[in-house]
Amino acid sequence: KSPEKSKKNKPLTRVRAWQLINEWCREVGIEERMGTHTLRKTLGYQMRKKGIAIEVIQAILGHSNPKVPSRYIGISDDELEEV
Repeated sequence: KSPEKSKKNKPLTRVRAWQLINEWCREVGIEERMGTHTLRKTLGYQMRKKGIAIEVIQAILGHSNPKVPSRYIGISDDELEEV
């Protein structure tokens, strides 16, 4: 029984999420450290690669300005102006 299940209805902390992510990475042979922000960036990048509009990505990631997610998913200012 995992420790998370013994604490019913309590949210996972950012620190515990980080610990779990890194445990799972080690279990599958990934030695690099991963963080919760790495997952957010990867999600945004993959969504953009699949053609999802920056406005949708912005809303999902909870950013008020489209320049914020575009910075870390590799969208240039010129591309952003087209949106």
